[in-house]
Formats: sequence, structure tokens, C-alpha cells
Amino acid sequence: LGEYHLNVPRSERVEIGDVQSFVFNDAGRPPKFKDGVPAYDLHADVMEENKMNKGELIKAINIYNNVHSQNKISTNGSADELRERMVSHKLPTTRSSKKVLKVGFLGKPKGMLQVMWERGFINPEAGSERPNADECRKIISAWPDFMSENNELEDLGVQLGVTVIFTPKAHCEIAGRGIEYCWGLSKMAFRRGAKTKKKDLKVKVRLYIKSGPDDILNFRVVRKFAALARRYKLAYRKLHEEKGDEALNYADIEKVCKEFKTKRCAVDFDYKLIKKEFEAYLALRQ
Repeated sequence: LGEYHLNVPRSERVEIGDVQSFVFNDAGRPPKFKDGVPAYDLHADVMEENKMNKGELIKAINIYNNVHSQNKISTNGSADELRERMVSHKLPTTRSSKKVLKVGFLGKPKGMLQVMWERGFINPEAGSERPNADECRKIISAWPDFMSENNELEDLGVQLGVTVIFTPKAHCEIAGRGIEYCWGLSKMAFRRGAKTKKKDLKVKVRLYIKSGPDDILNFRVVRKFAALARRYKLAYRKLHEEKGDEALNYADIEKVCKEFKTKRCAVDFDYKLIKKEFEAYLALRQ
């Protein structure tokens, strides 16, 4: 909790042990820094017609197809193409709804300022002087519960019964067990393969990411890339143990940042190895 915690009204602050919601779920506790926001959406009395989006169009077509199995409508194509097909079958392509005049706060995210206010990190006597977005992120990122918060990928890993471990950004040569090398080889094969039509794109992608004895990502290649990634990891560890993080000076850090500030691919930083494995794959298929 912040230094101004006790200055925040009891009805607006959270205490140790409370569960702080990051969404407005109490009509009696409106946003602190937005005046005049209603709890619920305010709608106009007149209905208005709005075009269905692509998802809604596909859903409507699927309902139609379930009833008319002999005269189905294709769900492929753009939203405009779907609308044309629906019009030709005399189906509605719009939905009626009341226009929202003012959006209510219930069910909406609180935002950083509101969360900080409830914890006492904003001075009530400061008036309009509040931290900017960068200052808010810096303060919130140091909170213990935020530091230990799992992201969506980690939560998915828990559901699947696996542990998600993140490798450093911009160092894809040590990612996983050589996954970036496998991805680079698949990309090279895909780009040099026969041209394909849009409708066959998924089939072509699956062809170059398959793993099996006779596929491009065969056991020998995968194990070779895994061993290479392990060698990189051992090298990084050795450098860290010998020199440590403090060994890098400002100039070195800036140089590395310029080299690695863009997303890299194994095809870029180890082209010869990827090309060699691709040529070996082509030789086996001939």
C-alpha cells in the first residue's frame, strides 16, 4: 500500500487482505478521475441499423445452412462477399440496436490511475497533478502481486500441466530446444516451395511444419538443432559466470541493443546451417 493510503476514503480504498478487482463491479463506487460517467450505458430511444460484422455473418449463415442442407451458403470470402450471398438468399445483413449515447463504467477496466488511487499511491491533495502513463507503469511493475502475476500463456501452461519458461528477448538461438532453428528451416522450405493459391495455404503450411521420419523436421534435424541451442545456453552461462552482468559497460549495452533491437530469425543469424539442412532434405526427396 502507498504512503497516502490512509488519506483515501475508506469506501474507496483497499486494505491488506482485500481482493482488488481491476474491473468496475460496484455501481456505488464510480471512477475517481472521470466525472459524470453513468454506471450503465445510456441508450437512445430510437433503434438504428448496423451492418453485421464477419463473425455475425458467418454465424447467421451457419444457422441458415443447418436448416437448408440442400442449398447451403459458403462461408468463405470477405464480409462484403458474405453479405452479397445473404442478400441473394433474401437474408438480413444488419442488426437493430439502440445507439449508445454514453458508455457506463460497470464492467469496464479501471485503469492504472484508479488502481493506484485505491492503494494510496496518489496524493489526494495534489489536485490535477497525477503520474503519467510511464510513471504509473514503473510504480505498478514494482508491486509484489504484479511481479508474481502469471500471464495468459503461463495460465494456459498450468491448465495443460506444463511449466512455461521464458528465454531472454532477442536471443532466439537459446529459445526452447532449438525451436527457432526448426521454424527457420520450415520458413525456408515454405518460401522456396511451389507457389500455392490462397485456398491451399493451410495445406502448404502444415506440409512444412510436420515432424516425422520422412518430413522436413525429422528426428535427426530436430535433435541437431536442440544440441546447438544447448551449446549456446552453455556458452551464455559460462560468460555470465566469468564476467557477470556488471562486466558490460554502457557502450557495450548500446551496441548490443542496436544489433538486437529487431526481431531475428534463425535464417538470418545462421543461414548456412539452415540452407545446409534444407539442401539435405531436398536430396532425400529426389
